[in-house]
Amino acid sequence: MFGEGNFSFDKETYIFFRENVRKLEVTDLTNYFRATDPFAVASITTLKNEELKKLLQCVVSSTFTPEGLKAELTAFKDSL
Repeated sequence: MFGEGNFSFDKETYIFFRENVRKLEVTDLTNYFRATDPFAVASITTLKNEELKKLLQCVVSSTFTPEGLKAELTAFKDSL
């Protein structure tokens, strides 16, 4: 379990970071929601802090994460 409500990803889940890590306002992100679009952004769960730290470590260590975001993401991860 990674989040609230017993949510989990399949063990083989792959997250592709190339060109997908960028800073957005939450309101901008929610504007991508469309109920009829299977690729729309939808909130599924809230990750537990320990799982979020693991995910952020993967993001920070990726060569595809913009250098300008690495320090900010690391500081956020360390504050959890």
